[in-house]
Amino acid sequence: ENVRNYDSLFLEIINVLYPEDTNRLDIYTIRSLKKVFLDKFKSDGFYLIDSLENPSETKVSEKIKIKTIHNGIPKLITHIESLINETTKIILISSTVYYGAYISLLEYGFNVVNMGRLVFPSAGWQKTFRTDFADLLIDIK
Repeated sequence: ENVRNYDSLFLEIINVLYPEDTNRLDIYTIRSLKKVFLDKFKSDGFYLIDSLENPSETKVSEKIKIKTIHNGIPKLITHIESLINETTKIILISSTVYYGAYISLLEYGFNVVNMGRLVFPSAGWQKTFRTDFADLLIDIK
């Protein structure tokens, strides 16, 4: 909750899930209410987990990220199993997570609902993420 920069994923998810609460707020106000939104997110039954136990801050190629995620699948599966049941819907966010984990999670029997990559909402991709994420949520309701 104390992240004040590079939190575009939080901002975009919250804006899509809770537009009635955020549509008149600027990002500074939303950030100041981050704990409130995170508590609401959690109480509504959502989880947001990283695909890796120890995500790297280092810039590496997409190919290496995909391979690293794929190699971490056993730990990811254990983590997911500790949180959800077989009917829980999973959305994979970012190309690297999608390409690194999608097939393995499906093969393991998880309910992964996006059948294509969902871009990460940074570097100009925020609008695309908002649209695609909102459409995906409508499709799975």
